[in-house]
Order: sequence, then C-alpha cells, then structure tokens
Amino acid sequence: MNYTGKDMIDAIVRRLNDEDKRCYDSAIVAKLASLNRYELSQLTTFGEVDKWLSERNNKEKANAL
Repeated sequence: MNYTGKDMIDAIVRRLNDEDKRCYDSAIVAKLASLNRYELSQLTTFGEVDKWLSERNNKEKANAL
C-alpha cells in the first residue's frame, strides 16, 4: 500500500518528536533529505521506517520497566 504525502509527513513529524526536535518545515525537509533509498522506500510503501519503529518500541519498553 502506498501512502500519501501527508502520511509521510506525519511519520517524519513523529520521528522529529521522538528526537525532541521542533517540527518546522525546514526540519521536515532536512529529515526527508537525510533518508537513504531504503528508508525512503519503507516510508512510501509502509508509512514508517523500520529503524524508527523499532527504536520507538524499545524506548516504550524501557519506559515501561
């Protein structure tokens, strides 16, 4: 399933929030520009980057303990 541009931006905003960065347009563009082709493919195909998702899950596990 391919995701819309809004879905991709929402995923990038979630990542910036995870990194405690402000979600300005320039930060969103910079994060998008920093993605390699595999991460960009994951973002457009699945709506999330695997690495980001696993880091978020590990952080939630650590906070639950």
